[in-house]
Order: sequence, then structure tokens, then C-alpha cells
Amino acid sequence: MRCLFLPRVLVSLLAVFSLSACTSAATNPPAAQVAMVDTQTSSTPELSLGPAPAATQETAETPEFHNSNLRVETYSGKAWVASGLRLTDEGSFVRIAIDFVGGEGDLGYRVDRNDSPSEMGRGEEITTSSDVPEIDLYITNTTIPTTDEQFDAHFTIPEKARMGGVEFRFDGVFEGETHLVVGTPNLNGYRISQTSNPKQLILDVKK
Repeated sequence: MRCLFLPRVLVSLLAVFSLSACTSAATNPPAAQVAMVDTQTSSTPELSLGPAPAATQETAETPEFHNSNLRVETYSGKAWVASGLRLTDEGSFVRIAIDFVGGEGDLGYRVDRNDSPSEMGRGEEITTSSDVPEIDLYITNTTIPTTDEQFDAHFTIPEKARMGGVEFRFDGVFEGETHLVVGTPNLNGYRISQTSNPKQLILDVKK
């Protein structure tokens, strides 16, 4: 629905409906080759967001926490679509669990410790409230939504949120990579694992 210019006499009667229509159009963009969100808004909610969580299953061997760059580029099978994201406070660390649907095989990923991460495609800087280098996470073997169900689920992923001092920005998917930036004032280490049922990539950030 498009927002139309109206005579002054009708503005006061239809302002609420016009605002609602604009908001709906802004939050439900049409499917495109790039699925991205605006990471430059001002406030960051302190809460867990995303669809209702599925049961998280640990991998057989959970990796140790570390601080170095990490690259696991090997992946296989049909590409996955990000369908949900949430934060949980696990005491000594904050967990960011990203759900994926529609694919087969494994996800690849790479992490850079980056003090000036940028949006994919547009190249605009992504900032968090942290004053230390961010975790710049790219998840490979991913793709844009291809069905209405995948599209609706993908756009429930919040563009940003914060918990336990850990703050994230979700940059969407571009050319087969899903991008996430995480900041924390005291990064003592991170680790990444993935599960197969349900399909999740899990980023644990130590406090």
C-alpha cells in the first residue's frame, strides 16, 4: 500500500492509518537479491528476540574459547536460509543461536576481529556501543529466502539487540554469506559450533 498526499482537511482523520501503512511497507520489503536491514538506528533493546526457540543440541565436541581469527570455509550441500536469531545469558557467556532452514549439509564461516566492520553490498560502517574490536562473523553456504514462509521467517530476525553486555547487529545475506557483527566491552573469548537437528550456528561470547 502506498502512502498518498491528502488535502489538509483529511490529514487529522487519516494520519494514524497512513502511518500504519508506511510502517507495514517499511517492515515487509519485497523479496530481492539482497536481504539486508538498516544497522544505523539509534536504540538497542536489552532483550532476547526472534522466533520461539527450538531445542538446542550441542555438537559432539564443543570447541574451546579463543580470541584469534577463525576460518572454516569447507561446507557442502544445498544452501541454508537464516530463519531466526535469539540471545540467551548462560552465566559466564552469552549465546547467540541462529536458526537455518531449507538447506542440506554443513555451514561454513569465518570470523575477523575487526574494529571497523561494514555492511555487505553498501559498504556503510556498522557500529556497536563497544569500544573494542568487534567479532565480524560471515556464515557461508547461505542464501536469500525463496519461499513466502522462508521470507516471513527471515525478516523476523531483529536488526540488533543486547544482552549481558553483548550486542549484535544483523546485516542480512548477500552473495551467499550471512553477516553478523558482535561487540562486547570485555571480550574474553568466543567459540562457534553448529548443530544438525535443528540446524543452528551457535556463537558463544565469553563475558
